[in-house]
Amino acid sequence: MIKIYISKNLDLARNELLKEIGKIKTLPISFAIEDSNWRVYLDSKSLFGDTMQVVFSSDDASEFPKDILDSISKSTNQFFLFGKEAVLFTKVLEKLKAEIVSVKEKVQFEKKETPAVFKITNAISVGDKKKVWLNFLESLEMGESAESIHGGLLWFFKNLYLYEQSQKEKFNHGINPYVVSGLKNAQNVIGQNRTKEIYKELTFLLSDSRFKGTDTNVVLENFLLKKIF
Repeated sequence: MIKIYISKNLDLARNELLKEIGKIKTLPISFAIEDSNWRVYLDSKSLFGDTMQVVFSSDDASEFPKDILDSISKSTNQFFLFGKEAVLFTKVLEKLKAEIVSVKEKVQFEKKETPAVFKITNAISVGDKKKVWLNFLESLEMGESAESIHGGLLWFFKNLYLYEQSQKEKFNHGINPYVVSGLKNAQNVIGQNRTKEIYKELTFLLSDSRFKGTDTNVVLENFLLKKIF
């Protein structure tokens, strides 16, 4: 009988094999492939007639001669191996009716930080005026430009206006369901029929600020603190 751990990462396959060996009550006998003494255990039994476990400590069982794999597959004892995943090798093992444990590498996904401007819109959605202001200051400290913050706010209020209109005129707004949940909260916080004016003012906010020569950061801050809530 063969039980083999295979993986694209040979070290990973070997480590999983070692974990399995560590759970076995009776310590298995270990051999290198070059040591022919392992052949003694093809048919031998323990003193009590129990199945014996034999571990091949050699690297990559996919490189073992096929006659060796064939011999141990016919043994009544259990042989543990590890090898690098390969289509041809897997087919060989399937023919030998080996017990195959496929070990997959765990992919580490980097948790992405919420973009600074979306922290502002999230705070707007829950009606937290203080958090809106603090997130705005944080955005500036992180190097976000007035144009970037304005663009995020414009996106948010455009969607909010579209969502409100779709409710009134009964059309499909096509907005992501995740975004809609925030828009529903924002609608309750800001109040209905205010979004159009807010969106309109926000659209021309930066251009008016530049025309008048005022500080765009100050204009945005005033808008967030005095025009929304």
